[in-house]
Amino acid sequence: MAERIRQTPKQRHAESPSSSSSTIFDNESVATTATISLLHNIKQRVTISLEQSNSGFRKFLWDVMRTHLIDRRVTVLKTFMQRLEHKLNALDEAGIEEFRDIFVELGFTGNFILRFAQHEQGINSNYVMHMFLDCLRHHLQDGSQDLRQYVIGLCGSSFHAALGEIMVTRLAQGYVTSGTGFSHYPARRSVDPPRRKSAWAKNWQWTRDNSCLMENVKGEVARKQRLLEAKREEIDLQGLPDLVELMMMDKA
Repeated sequence: MAERIRQTPKQRHAESPSSSSSTIFDNESVATTATISLLHNIKQRVTISLEQSNSGFRKFLWDVMRTHLIDRRVTVLKTFMQRLEHKLNALDEAGIEEFRDIFVELGFTGNFILRFAQHEQGINSNYVMHMFLDCLRHHLQDGSQDLRQYVIGLCGSSFHAALGEIMVTRLAQGYVTSGTGFSHYPARRSVDPPRRKSAWAKNWQWTRDNSCLMENVKGEVARKQRLLEAKREEIDLQGLPDLVELMMMDKA
């Protein structure tokens, strides 16, 4: 299966990392050089030893104590692989040799610097994504597959973040049921826990003070007021009192 999604040499050259980093930001990203430097300076405890990793043992589907497989994780992984196989078989039947779909994992975070580091190191990350990525690296061994992370948008309120996560996950087919998505939890689930209430309040205030949000809201209100006035002109307001009086008389 890994061979069937191998990229062309031209694609590998165009998308190969420019450094040892597995995280690449495009020119329009909010991440600056200082941000990238900060990201790679974050150090966290690695829960799997180098010896275990080199011998092929990883904790993808296992419990914390590594004594048994977690049934739910096994089911999620099987779902992903079955849907991916269905996609690949459909390409074979259509005579298409190149797999052009993009594998994605989308989510929300209150600290994208920390979250990028966690994904890069495989800590509190997505086990489906990392298991699939490691399988590709093991079978292809050409450096063509790597993890690339992007900030899609910044949100000033939990409401916007929840809708945004739902929208982009659906648009990008980010769930495992699509065969190319790694997400297996419902979007917006982690957006607004109680411990983030104060942080969201600060975000909302910053958005009001430093963005075009309020200007856009005023423009939308003015537009709706104009539409309302136009509707009022279509109605014979002079006849409404007589109509109301007639309805009251009928009711009596």
